[in-house]
Amino acid sequence: MGLGAGTNNYADFQTLKLLLCWLIHLGLRSVQVFGDSHNVIKWFNGEYRCQNYMLDPLLEEVINVKQHFNSIIVCHIYRE
Repeated sequence: MGLGAGTNNYADFQTLKLLLCWLIHLGLRSVQVFGDSHNVIKWFNGEYRCQNYMLDPLLEEVINVKQHFNSIIVCHIYRE
């Protein structure tokens, strides 16, 4: 999927949203996801507050998709 112009955080949010939608489509309701975008994962988990007005609507979309899961754990891993 072409994401157009945007930051890496925008691309990471879109990827997370599409992944979660795909998992819902597969019927999975308990998942653990690993990602290397520290900020996106901290925003998703509510540990940091997103202060980018361009990303806030996308974060809200991802949080809404999150509500479809019984259990979801999103963890940071290092790129190395």
